[in-house]
Amino acid sequence: VMGAGVMAGFGLWGSMFPIDTIKSKIQADSLSKPEFKGTMDCIKRSIAIEGYAGMWRGVTAALWRAIPVLRR
Repeated sequence: VMGAGVMAGFGLWGSMFPIDTIKSKIQADSLSKPEFKGTMDCIKRSIAIEGYAGMWRGVTAALWRAIPVLRR
């Protein structure tokens, strides 16, 4: 059961991490002087500046965090 939970957590974060990265960037953006005009602008600019690898920055920590969380 634990192994299935770990694999489910990996699957969840593996499929959602780039979307979560964009969501976090938009949430952290300034309200008075926003850096991004919208979701697509955030995606395009993030890839242009950081490359596709930037969409996955921090995924290792999220995967490690998924292990104890799903072992309830």
